[in-house]
Amino acid sequence: MKEQLTSRQLACLLTLSMLGGVSFIGGANEAGRDTWLALLLGGLAFCPLLLCYLKMLEGQDSIEGMFCRAAGRRAGRLLCLFYGLIALYLAAITLSVFAFFVTETSLIATPRAVLALLMALTAAFAARSSLPALGRFGQMLAPAAAAFLLISIFTALPQCDFRAMLPMVSRPRGLAHGVWSSLTMSFAEIFFPLTALGTGMRDSRRRARGAFGAAALGGLTLCAVFIKNLAALDYHAMSSYYFPSFAVGSLASLGAFFQRFEVFVAVNFLVCQLCKAALCLLFAQRALAPLLGLAEPRRLSGPLALAAANFGLLFFSSEMALFAWLGLQKYLLSLPLLILPPCLALAAARRS
Repeated sequence: MKEQLTSRQLACLLTLSMLGGVSFIGGANEAGRDTWLALLLGGLAFCPLLLCYLKMLEGQDSIEGMFCRAAGRRAGRLLCLFYGLIALYLAAITLSVFAFFVTETSLIATPRAVLALLMALTAAFAARSSLPALGRFGQMLAPAAAAFLLISIFTALPQCDFRAMLPMVSRPRGLAHGVWSSLTMSFAEIFFPLTALGTGMRDSRRRARGAFGAAALGGLTLCAVFIKNLAALDYHAMSSYYFPSFAVGSLASLGAFFQRFEVFVAVNFLVCQLCKAALCLLFAQRALAPLLGLAEPRRLSGPLALAAANFGLLFFSSEMALFAWLGLQKYLLSLPLLILPPCLALAAARRS
């Protein structure tokens, strides 16, 4: 039997999904200047949690089967509904962040509804694709995203003053909360794309290799992006921006040819956001299809994508409301992403 995804393709898709999170924007969390350190510590704390995610996937080829093995048929189907709605919520948040990013930085006169609809339809098209097609998509885009990131970092170095990173660990309590935020929003959200893609891989070693590779690469990349933004803008200036990576792009220049260097940030952000939204929709449709009696999950791609776009447009009236809500996200996601998976992995191990 030929594998539908290779470990490299899995790592590429998961890394793009991680970079499509809010942390890719480069804003500070509760750790302040130590957010880069909170990301590193959050990555270390994520390793045992990732082992639980992988343990749940062993020998499973469907999301419903994974939950039913751990909790029984009735509770497993309830978990499918619970996690499917959370994945749909994350897709809605991702589409909303993208729509506000574009309208605030580039297309000021364009209605957010148009941008959200275009993004939702594109994500739905990607979620309808087969796993081999998604794997090739990620394998092609990941090197381009990495190149754009490296260029943006190196061109910003002349503007950087790394003394802005001092003093370190000035607020231990803030650092602890920052680690929690980083663990939940930068790493643990990988649960949804990993589960959606991992059920299509039969080799557990390749699946683990791709997952740990993505966690390491994504965490180091987020750390580098935050350090660049902090050193280029200083903490007080950076904390006043919703999208500091875009602000740093306006400081950099590659000569007359690249007259607007911010396009590197915008295109990169678009690719990563699209990947995250598509993989969250992929999880949602695979989790919810058995509950609706649908043999073909891709039939839900369009309705779920439109529902996600409408939720973001109706719920958030401004970028301030969106980012205020995101401050609560780690509390909302701690139960499904930090607490339940170890319990389910332990229950699955006992049942087997």
